[in-house]
Amino acid sequence: MLFRKRKTQDTKEPQPSEKDKPAPPPEKLMRLDFERMLRGNVIERPEGKVRQIGVTVDGSTKVVTSGDMIDRETFDALVRAGAIQPKAPKDNPTP
Repeated sequence: MLFRKRKTQDTKEPQPSEKDKPAPPPEKLMRLDFERMLRGNVIERPEGKVRQIGVTVDGSTKVVTSGDMIDRETFDALVRAGAIQPKAPKDNPTP
């Protein structure tokens, strides 16, 4: 037989494509202030002084400058390196 009916197979439910998946929530970025940085090189710029430091995040080194918007992973790496002061909890103010 040249043309015959194909044996039916169990069909799986179609997987949603990448386009159908909901987008991940945007990362919360925070501004890194000059006064908050404890370590790093101070550089004079026409706008004023900035502080820069290199920190390794997820296997890659980043140069972070005061005034930059940083993500949570970079913030945590700077705290572990002792380069910035962690924020004090709002409900438990320090004396």
